[in-house]
Amino acid sequence: MKKTPLWIFACLMSAGLIGCGNESWSSGDRVLVAKCLYDSKIASPNRFDVVVFKYPKEPTKKLVPYNYIKRLLGLPGEFFAIFLGRIYVWTPQGNEENPAPDYDPKADDAWERDLRDFPESHAKAMDRFRGGSFQIVRKTPEVLLAMRRIVYDNDFPARDLEGVIPPRWNPKAKSGWKADSRRGFTFVGEAKETDWLRYQHYVRRPLLNPIGANVKPELIADILSYNTVPRSWNFHDFEGKAPRSPADIPWKKSLDSQFWVGDLMIEADVNVEAAQGEFRMELSRGPFRYQARFDLASGECALVKIDPAGKETELERKQTKLRGTGEHLVRFANVDARLIVWVDKSLPFNDGVTFNSPDIRAPGEKIEEKDLEARRGPHANDLEPASIGSVSAKVQVHKLRIWRDSYYTPNDRGMDFDNPAWQDPTNPTWTDRRGAPPRIMYIFPGHYLCLGDNSQASSDSRTWGLVPERLLLGRALMVYYPLHRAGIIR
Repeated sequence: MKKTPLWIFACLMSAGLIGCGNESWSSGDRVLVAKCLYDSKIASPNRFDVVVFKYPKEPTKKLVPYNYIKRLLGLPGEFFAIFLGRIYVWTPQGNEENPAPDYDPKADDAWERDLRDFPESHAKAMDRFRGGSFQIVRKTPEVLLAMRRIVYDNDFPARDLEGVIPPRWNPKAKSGWKADSRRGFTFVGEAKETDWLRYQHYVRRPLLNPIGANVKPELIADILSYNTVPRSWNFHDFEGKAPRSPADIPWKKSLDSQFWVGDLMIEADVNVEAAQGEFRMELSRGPFRYQARFDLASGECALVKIDPAGKETELERKQTKLRGTGEHLVRFANVDARLIVWVDKSLPFNDGVTFNSPDIRAPGEKIEEKDLEARRGPHANDLEPASIGSVSAKVQVHKLRIWRDSYYTPNDRGMDFDNPAWQDPTNPTWTDRRGAPPRIMYIFPGHYLCLGDNSQASSDSRTWGLVPERLLLGRALMVYYPLHRAGIIR
């Protein structure tokens, strides 16, 4: 039996019991924080750590510590960009020109200086982003599982919407996929080609889609139930009055806060009844489709990219545990321009197979700005964002879930939400601000950039600035109160 390192005991003994919220015991979560990790230099602050720190603008409020808890994402000396929900970084290397602002990083107000306060540095950083110098920040599989958001769980459909909107997983009339009594699907066909069961994202909006109306599939957006404006989205009343028509409600104001999310994960329990054929999972993003193809006889999985013209490119092939008969938990994710596969607890492709993000230029890539914007998506594919398929594979699929990645909004003081204009989310040409510039920030030495996972409504480094290292209290370990939320923080 391994002995627990002494430094862990030391950290726990010096850990702080911190309330993240206001001074009331009944407000917010109570968090156990390892203070000594950073103070003693046992560990340095790492990207994706959940950290607790004093609010730089007001470390105390009425003589009570005013603490924040956020995810640490940007490191000292980096240029940090938020673009179409993803984060990118660039750190000048060697002989590269460093457009860092000519400003004392030890100045008392360095933490709140925005890169746009230094126009020349900002312009050079923007040129570097457009030229492909910035690299996407990719989450490890463990971090991805901690940060994912549920889109739809087929085991828990909204009962009051049955018959009002179509089923989100709905086999076609001649499909070999049949719904079963366990809210899953069984393949009973003999397809020589892929027989697909496709997910479509139907959303019920009483005023926009009255009962009996033809409800259309929509794009998956970064909606969070606790960040929405429900009156203008879902209810018949508005400010206590019944609206005469949809025109009486400020649809655009609430819809402008929604962004299309193309980074997804599909998850299911797959029961293989015969070691034959192929089982497939597919995720769409923009004009491309990405597939994990499992040969049930050999256990091999091939990752395949399909371009708009239908050309297939095999990215990699590995042996997996999905071989022969039996039941396995299978996940397939396309997040941060990387394909990740799980079979039970194993990762046959390790941290995943990366590819060039279609949203930005690859280093040295020559592509016109208008063509780059068109490539970004969304496209018609994104109205069928996730699918499962069988090529003569005798399988049963249960506990079918769709997840999305956390989406970071720019929360940009200079962003004009009226340009480009919002379009109908049922329309695959929804612009999602494809041509909007990235939000680029510079992180001064001795500072960190921290963002909240609930990006739509978080007060964080996007609005008030960086976190000086001296104000970092430590890494958040667990929630210990309220009891129903107690658990490890990841």
